Formats: sequence, structure tokens, C-alpha cells
Amino acid sequence: MIPEIKKWSTIEAIKAISSDWPIKPLLSFANKDKNSFVNGPFGSDLLSSELQDTGVPVLYIRDIKSGRYQRKSTVCVSEGKANSLKACQTAYGDVIVSKVGDPPCEAAVYNDELIGIVTQDVIRIKTTSFQNSTFLAYLINSDICKRQVKSIKISGTRERVSLTDFKKLKLPFPSDPEQTKIAQILSTWDKAIETVEKLIENSKQQKKALMQQLLTGKKRFKEFGVPAKDGELPEGWVQSSAGENVDLLSGFAFPSSKYQGSGIKLLRGINITCGALRWREGDIKFWPNARDYEKYILEVNDVVISMDGSLVGRNYSLITKENYEPMLLLQRVARLRCKDRLHHNYLYLHIASPRFENYVDVVKTITAIPHISAKDIRSYPLSLPPFEEQLRIENVLMNAQAEIDLQENKLIKLITEKKALMQQLLTGKRRVKIDTDEPATATA
Repeated sequence: MIPEIKKWSTIEAIKAISSDWPIKPLLSFANKDKNSFVNGPFGSDLLSSELQDTGVPVLYIRDIKSGRYQRKSTVCVSEGKANSLKACQTAYGDVIVSKVGDPPCEAAVYNDELIGIVTQDVIRIKTTSFQNSTFLAYLINSDICKRQVKSIKISGTRERVSLTDFKKLKLPFPSDPEQTKIAQILSTWDKAIETVEKLIENSKQQKKALMQQLLTGKKRFKEFGVPAKDGELPEGWVQSSAGENVDLLSGFAFPSSKYQGSGIKLLRGINITCGALRWREGDIKFWPNARDYEKYILEVNDVVISMDGSLVGRNYSLITKENYEPMLLLQRVARLRCKDRLHHNYLYLHIASPRFENYVDVVKTITAIPHISAKDIRSYPLSLPPFEEQLRIENVLMNAQAEIDLQENKLIKLITEKKALMQQLLTGKRRVKIDTDEPATATA
């Protein structure tokens, strides 16, 4: 059974470490070679004019995500420039750490066969072996290290740490065999997590393709007719618009000076995310009561869309029995309530489809805050099949989403269990067996 996660303070984290493990500065994990623990070049050492599309890859903090090296950058330097920056080069098996972030100090093992160059916001650590690097990356990403990072981080537009302070962090230093075994066990969990992530991504791509086919009639159920030809409307379908099939209402400008600490919730754009409602502490605003504002009260089966923001057209949700509570509609949020011939789930699937996303990208107004109007939403072209066919389409797509939800719940469970196991293994509260002929196992 995986132990419950405990959040430690910095002192508690250090005290929790097994008494027979020495506590050493983070610098101790680096090998003894010169420049084994560095960050990238500063200022004139690497100019933007020296960056190019091909050559030796340059590593940025965006290439370190979720404890892995995942190259997002496309920037390179010439081999000559890379050779002049040998101290900042990274090779297969090195640990790379983000100096900047929210929070800073996310670590990963560099697993590319190509030599790379780290930038000034990335720390590179060379250890004695790949397994030592793997262990160190887990340790830096653990609560033991994160608690200490909070005490050294430098606040600003973006939080950061200094290389000098980072080297001094105190961390447990088990023997090499224990480091290897712990790394092997946690790597097994990472492989399971990656497998589920790939399944989720594949399922999402399959659902996306299926949506494109079903919502345009290019794929149909036999009992409803033949699929549509390119550029044609399927037999029995009606070319319409969202405005002809929904009652659309824009929210009211409730004055912020009269917001209350309790009452009826105000649904704002910030409370709507991709396919869900989000109520975070500090984001919840209330109105004293709904008197005189009854028409702005949301109901089950309403679809809501945020009308502005960087993700305009991508922040939407369906009000269901599960997420319903009394809510008033605030300005810059649109409420779509279906008329008789349009089913709410079918409308929601259209709003969640790439087709609607592409439509919004065309019609949105680009200003400091991108936005769409109620007129834009009403004008969305809606290919409308008979009501019974709508129900069949949404049933297939809802089942596909249910499978994705199951896999995402499994992923959350795996990540939570791995985090709890990390805290136990990396403090020595749960010890590993060191048997050279047996696979790594953990004991309580």
C-alpha cells in the first residue's frame, strides 16, 4: 500500500531522512571534473545574432517539463560557437535544471545523443553515472528539495535561484547501489505514467478525428443515410446557425463594488476552463441575491463560453446536474440555451470541436485582450441533423470522452502514488534491497 503524502517544512524534511544516510550539499552529487556544475553563458557570451535554425541545439527552461527533457525549442548555434562554450555543453546523462520558473528548479535527465548548449537560465550537472543522474533528478524534484528551494528563491517578475545558493542545498546522500535501485524503481513508475499519457493522447486524437467526421456528416450511422460528399450537406440535415437554434444571453455588468463574501455565485470568465468550471480560492465572487436578475440565473443544460482572454473560444463548459449550483451570469460570458430541435449535448460537442475553435480564430477581434461578440457566436454555422441522429452522435462521442476520463483518472492516481513513494524512498523511510541478481524492490 502506498503511504499518504505528507507535506514537510524544510526542517521536517531534513529530520525525516534516515539517520544512516549522510546529508551533503547538492554540489557533492557532481563529479570532480572542472565545470561539472554550471549554468549557461551570460550576456555577450551568447548573442541572439549567433542563434540559427540548424547546428548544436540550445536548451531553454521550456525544454524541461514534468521532470523530463522534452525539446520544444528550435534554436541552435554553430559547431564553432558550441566549441567556444565547452563549459556550458550538456551531454547524454547530464542533469539539467531550470533556474527560473513557478516554482524554479525543475530537473530532468538530458537523454539526447546530441551535444547541447544550456542557456543562462538552465543549470547543468555532470554526475558519475546515468543512474546517479536519474536519482539526482528525482531528488531535486522531490518535496525534500522543493521545500529548501522556497527559502532561497529570489522573487521578481519570474522567481529564480542563484547557482551559488542552489549548490549549497542540503540533501540525503545514500550509497551508489541505493541510488541506483531507487532510480530503477521510480523509473518503472515513470514508464507506467508515460504509457498512460500516450494512451490518453492517442484517444484524444481519435476522438478529435471522429468529431470531425460525425459533426459534418462525413461518417454516418446506416439507419440515418449515406455519408456526405465533400462540400455537400448530408441528406436530412439542415444548414443553420447557432443563433437560429439557441437563446443566447450575454452576462450582466454586476458592479464589483457590490460583490459580497457570500450569496449567489457570479460566473466569470476566469471560472470557465476547457470543458469544466473552476472555483479556486480568491476567484469566487458573490452577489447578495438574485432578485431583479432572474434572467441571468443559469440552469442545467446551459452551455457557457468565455468571450475574451488568450484562450477565447477554448474556455467553455456545459452546466450539468453534477456541477450545478445557483449562479448568475457576469458580463463577457455567453449563455447558450438550446431550442427544441437542438440537443444540449450536441451543441456542447460543436463548441468543443476543432471546427468551432477554427471559426473563433477567424472571427475574433485581436486587441490587448482577444475577444468575440455575441453576434460572432450567433453566426457560427451549424450543420443540424435530425434530433434522433444528434442523440446517436453525441452518445458515441460522450462514450469516447468517458474512456479518456477513465485513463486520466488512472494517470492522476499513478502520479499521486509515485509522489508518495518518492517521499518514502528518498528519505530512507522505505528502504530498498540491494541484491545484484534481483530486480529493485522496496521494503517498508
